[in-house]
Amino acid sequence: MALTRTLMQLRPIVAALTRHKVATALIVLQVALTLAVASNALFIVATRVVHLARDTGTDEAHLFVIHNRWKIGRDAAQIDADIRTDLDVLRHVAGVRDASPSNSAPLQYASSVAALPTRVRLRPDQTIRPQFAMLSMADDHTLDTLGVSLMAGRNFHPEEVRVTGPEDKAAYPSCIITRSLADKLFPAGSALGHHYGDLSHPSLRG
Repeated sequence: MALTRTLMQLRPIVAALTRHKVATALIVLQVALTLAVASNALFIVATRVVHLARDTGTDEAHLFVIHNRWKIGRDAAQIDADIRTDLDVLRHVAGVRDASPSNSAPLQYASSVAALPTRVRLRPDQTIRPQFAMLSMADDHTLDTLGVSLMAGRNFHPEEVRVTGPEDKAAYPSCIITRSLADKLFPAGSALGHHYGDLSHPSLRG
């Protein structure tokens, strides 16, 4: 009985829509556009949730970040002296395991040049646009500060940690990359011992 009543109510609506085809088409387009916008928004939200839920592999419960902005108007030597002074103070605070300077944190997105978003080619002859990879500055205390360990290779030596200014060309004697990036760059074997040139990116070449 209820179904019959519903069909009787819908019949004049359907009849009116068939007589006004332009209006019907506009309604269908509006519904389709609304569904497209809603589904796109849900996809973006789901992607962000997955990104935030990723395990960084670091000791997040015991980590905190201190931002400073006193680098403005100071040269590389002055900034390095201030950083060393701050790190020495922090490492002597009770309960602090270690401290390390960096331009970014794991999974931190930044659109500024300071975050060094780097494009990496997976093959020297690659013609498609290279993918982004975040390049973070680190020293020989970074691994201990983050509470992580290497799956292969070694940590930085103190003499490999260099001071560079904003106008200096990047030239690093060694680097540490994630396992996922290593597998993509060198799928046929280990990434250990390869020169920066193998990464096919000018910012990483010594």
